[in-house]
Amino acid sequence: MAGPGVNFEGKTDTPRNGIEPTQVKSIKLISDLDDGALNDGSRKIKEKSGLVYGKTYTFKVETYTNDAPKDPSMIKWAVSYTDNETGKFHKNALEGPNSGDEISITFNDANGCGNNLEIKAYINDMDNEGKLTLFKHNRFRFFDRQALKSEIQQRMNTGKDVDQGQSSMCAIALIGHFLAIQKPSDYERIILDMHRTGDAIVPSTQYKIKLDSDEHLIKIKDSDATYPNNSNGGKMSYADFIFLFTIKDYLNGVFDYDPDGANAGGVVEGGTGLTLPHEVASMMKNILAYSDVKNETNLVTSKWASAKNSANELSDLLTNGYSVGLLITAGNFQNNNKGTFTIPNHWVGLKGVTLDEKNEKVVLTLFTWGDISKVWTVSYDPFEDGYFGYVAGK
Repeated sequence: MAGPGVNFEGKTDTPRNGIEPTQVKSIKLISDLDDGALNDGSRKIKEKSGLVYGKTYTFKVETYTNDAPKDPSMIKWAVSYTDNETGKFHKNALEGPNSGDEISITFNDANGCGNNLEIKAYINDMDNEGKLTLFKHNRFRFFDRQALKSEIQQRMNTGKDVDQGQSSMCAIALIGHFLAIQKPSDYERIILDMHRTGDAIVPSTQYKIKLDSDEHLIKIKDSDATYPNNSNGGKMSYADFIFLFTIKDYLNGVFDYDPDGANAGGVVEGGTGLTLPHEVASMMKNILAYSDVKNETNLVTSKWASAKNSANELSDLLTNGYSVGLLITAGNFQNNNKGTFTIPNHWVGLKGVTLDEKNEKVVLTLFTWGDISKVWTVSYDPFEDGYFGYVAGK
């Protein structure tokens, strides 16, 4: 006999606590992927091989383990990845609507670049339902990361081969040369971070370098006519391109720096690539982490009346541990010839200086155009005419 209020004849539904009888089995990408480097050292570009930072892609549920749910809003989406360089796991919470059987995702997380992302759609179990793994290109997506790492290693500890070619990047190359020798881990970190995320923080100073919003530099391939050559006639290395041009473009502030292999040294490339002494001094402080920086330059006329005194001053700087960048008229020093009209047009790194007083000559060992032991012998007259001073730091 049933007690009061109890009915054994009717069927009572049991609440399922949100558990659905179906799950997402597979998802698909509706949008096209984008081209990018294989990153295997081959320097080859593969078509439609990955996602691009800042771009929107649309995904859709393809199949379920059972019938589709009556309410598509029960389907949730997530993105996660494990950083292949640090091993750290990242779960990226999606901004805005993240439910339904179709979703458009804008990939604005720069830290995810250079990693395999897992795009997930799920009803009950995020880790074990629909999943699609796609590579997210580095910001410099056309530059092979393995080739880049090899180039960086070639330059670390010696500064050799940091080479601006015929571009107007001699001052930035000077900074790169000293950095690769004195703080190789900083040099490596700046280039690798800029390549992957488009931002770099100098570890020693916390100085931040950032791609500008139009991102014109990352659109260039080494097969483009505008891609610059090195001093030997081959293509400029990825390491030098990234270090030299991102820093210069960042320093410019207003005007883009536009590399132009076909017109290096021309009005546009030369004008936007000009680096002034105060910028060199600033880079010595912010990038090289020097606390003691001397700027003894003159852009208007060569004020150095005595080659002998100047050479002795430079020798003292080297003896006292300063890294020295000379501002010169290249033709005077390279050809030991006084021109009709001289203007400062080149930065070189001073490695050694000696005087030949009997023959009134200065012998300079220099870093320039990727060479760490270039020797120029310059007579007093062309030296005095083409020497516009130095920026030095330690």
